[in-house]
Amino acid sequence: MKQKTNRRYFIPALLTAAVFLAFVWVSPAMAQSGCPKIEPKVLVKSLTKKTKKYRNRSAANLTALHNDDPRKAQGTTLGLHISPFNMMAEYRYEITKGGSRSCVSLKEIRIKFYTQPVLLVASNFPQKSCEFKAIYEHEKGHDKILRGVQSEYSRKTKSKLKEFVKRFRGAAPVSQDRVAVIQDRIEGQINRKLDDIVLEAGNVLNNRQSGHDSSKEYQRVWDMCDGWDRRLNGQ
Repeated sequence: MKQKTNRRYFIPALLTAAVFLAFVWVSPAMAQSGCPKIEPKVLVKSLTKKTKKYRNRSAANLTALHNDDPRKAQGTTLGLHISPFNMMAEYRYEITKGGSRSCVSLKEIRIKFYTQPVLLVASNFPQKSCEFKAIYEHEKGHDKILRGVQSEYSRKTKSKLKEFVKRFRGAAPVSQDRVAVIQDRIEGQINRKLDDIVLEAGNVLNNRQSGHDSSKEYQRVWDMCDGWDRRLNGQ
């Protein structure tokens, strides 16, 4: 007998959706031979969506957006690059039934690792102005760093998971009413591992982005134009 079941749920801050597919058939000899040691297949798809560009917020608005307390902000934010990481996971199982017992084997996990970059330049600067172009080029540097980190962590996600999921091979048979419980345990461990990977990737991204926002880089951008104060004062 083959049966396909679907379950969906949302894990805040990590998985935007999850689909679970289980392929089930009967094996009378399973109880004697034990559970098969299936090597879970790991697939990772990386997607960096086209950067959305906006010029609809003033420098004061961007400063407030970038700081919890704008009154304590060090300087005025003229441009901003926002790039949250997201992961979507799809799990596939092979469930072998033998009498009143079942083997629950993780067969495949598919990860979609994606981000939607957003680039903002303060509306104080007309689109054809020197200042706009200088800010925009600087923010494009952040965009390049993002894409590099995502590419790097797409590879690391695959290698880390391939090693991690080996622990789920050849588990002991369980009663029929325990199948969903075992799936939940497998998924919970993998979700926590994915959470760790996303956190690590985010920390690496923040460190590299901070390196791009050096005082030397800011001075280079500032020296490109001479109308900063005039534009900021609305002249």
